[in-house]
Amino acid sequence: MATRLITSRLPEVGSTQIEARRRAARHDGHPFLLIADRQTGGRGRAGRDWVSAPRALACSLVVTPVWEPSGWGTIPLVAGLAAREALRTGADFDTGLKWPNDVVTPSGKVGGLIAESEDKTVVIGFGANLWWPAAPAGMAAVYQDDPGPDVATDVATRWADHLLAVLAGASADWGRGDYRDVCLTLGTDIVWEPEGSGEAVDVAVDGGLVVSTPSGYVTLYSGEVHSVRPTTVAPERGRDDTRATP
Repeated sequence: MATRLITSRLPEVGSTQIEARRRAARHDGHPFLLIADRQTGGRGRAGRDWVSAPRALACSLVVTPVWEPSGWGTIPLVAGLAAREALRTGADFDTGLKWPNDVVTPSGKVGGLIAESEDKTVVIGFGANLWWPAAPAGMAAVYQDDPGPDVATDVATRWADHLLAVLAGASADWGRGDYRDVCLTLGTDIVWEPEGSGEAVDVAVDGGLVVSTPSGYVTLYSGEVHSVRPTTVAPERGRDDTRATP
């Protein structure tokens, strides 16, 4: 994987995912980051619409991982960890991750990601609410006051640099322990679609969510399920807690 990051910023795009892939073809395999001031056709996982704040971040990173495709399932989780770190820099607020990669605070969701692969490349989209004075229920923003237009580029670049650094290493070092420490889904009872329920107990080596159900353990993967919803609140956790892994 090439290490030189090429960045472009546009005032408006339909979808950063589509536009980033199109523009990345010009850059000979270098990682390419597209940042948009406004996105009119953004989408979340499973084709959901993405609702943006008045001051929002919309960006997509196109990368050719050196990892074997068998390890690509952890990339959405790595991207979530990178997003959490990028948003925490310069903002004093508590964040966690809802599996696989929603960035949440006690007030609601502040960011989300989508990862799509094609041939040898992966396109990872990252959207975040930077400032939202009247956020709808379940949503929140990073800043209490409008931070101005330039903060989006700063956050996007930190995110891409962090993500590329992890992807340049071994796939086994993707950060499972760090992810487990901040995953608010663990320790909660959840329901998911197409249909299922149980207690989220661990994150597998390959990024799957391990769930204890009345019929045994099952592992969920982000490309196969959607609408993973907690029905209980996660307990307080620290680095010394233990989890049951089948």
